[in-house]
Amino acid sequence: VGRSLARYALRQDLQWRFAVLDSTEINAFSAPGGRVFITRGLLELAPDDDRLAGILAHEIAHIDERHALRIIARGELFGGVSALVADNNADFAQYEQVVSNITSELLDKGFDPGTEYAADKLGRELAKTTGSPPGARRAVLTSLKPPPAGKPEKPSPPPPPLDDRLQRLPKDPTPTG
Repeated sequence: VGRSLARYALRQDLQWRFAVLDSTEINAFSAPGGRVFITRGLLELAPDDDRLAGILAHEIAHIDERHALRIIARGELFGGVSALVADNNADFAQYEQVVSNITSELLDKGFDPGTEYAADKLGRELAKTTGSPPGARRAVLTSLKPPPAGKPEKPSPPPPPLDDRLQRLPKDPTPTG
C-alpha cells in the first residue's frame, strides 16, 4: 500500500521506506527522508487497505510538504540534523542514529493544527488518486474517537482535536468493510 502511494507522492527524489513498529500505541508518523512508520496498534485498527492508505497517505503528505524539515530548519530540533537528512548519500546507519531523537521530539511536540489539517487534506487526495475511496481518511479519524463512557479507552491522539479535523474533511461516504 505504501509503495503504491509513494509512486504518486510529490517527492520522487526520495527512497520511500515503510515500517511497522511493534507497539500497541495507536500512532503513525513520518520522518525526513521518506520514512513512514505505523504502530501495530494503529495497523490493527485499519481493517482494510483503504483505511491503511488513509493513514500512510497522511504521513506521506507530511514528507511531501517537508513539515518535519521545516521544524528542524527553525531550530526546534537538533542542530546539524538537517544536513544529514538533506544528504541523499548518507547511509541508513547514520540516519538511524538520529531518527529516534527526531521522531520522539516530533511525537512529543506533534505538528501544529494547520499542518495536520493540510496533511489530512493532501493525504485524502493522494489516497483517492491511488483508488481508495475519499472517505477512508475520515473513517480512520472516526475510529480514533474515544469510545462512549464505560468502554476501555484508547490513547488520545495529539492535537488538533479529532472533531476539528473531521469537520475540515469533506463528508465523503465511509467505505464499507
